[in-house]
Amino acid sequence: MMKKNTSIAVALCSLAMLSLTTVGHSFAEEIHFRDKTPTVNEVVDGLRPPLRFRGIRPASVIDEKPTISMETKFAFDSFELSEVSKASLNNLITALKDPLLNSSSFIIEGHTDAMGANNYNVGLSHKRAASVKQYLVEQGGIDPNRLQAIGKGETALLNKTNPFDSANRRVAIVNAGK
Repeated sequence: MMKKNTSIAVALCSLAMLSLTTVGHSFAEEIHFRDKTPTVNEVVDGLRPPLRFRGIRPASVIDEKPTISMETKFAFDSFELSEVSKASLNNLITALKDPLLNSSSFIIEGHTDAMGANNYNVGLSHKRAASVKQYLVEQGGIDPNRLQAIGKGETALLNKTNPFDSANRRVAIVNAGK
């Protein structure tokens, strides 16, 4: 009987550790879709909260927030959404209504590259994040109380080795929890 209980315990621990390493992604990293339009399932997988295991969740993921980023296209020096970006945002709308995400709130972070003055970039990135929030609310019916728009400018570059890389111009969606 002792051998059977030990085997079950080992199997359960192995299953739990496998789940922690294979579900979704590493929460220490932002999932960046670049110029790809993410599917609804990719958005849900990228934003879903980490699984909760009593006492065995690694300390490294306790404070991490699931985050995805999309290259949301805007005209130069503008915060008006392009038609190309709306396909990604429509998938985001559907994902935010998914049962795995519909009780969470989200931070919409606007980011820029390093071209231009930092103060200007922070203001522009905030306007872009607010534009995304407005689209999600008006076109998707997402409760505005679930969304917070902030501008980070060039303070959190995705490609630090090339601060002018277009990959740095993005909107990140962060699952802020309940």
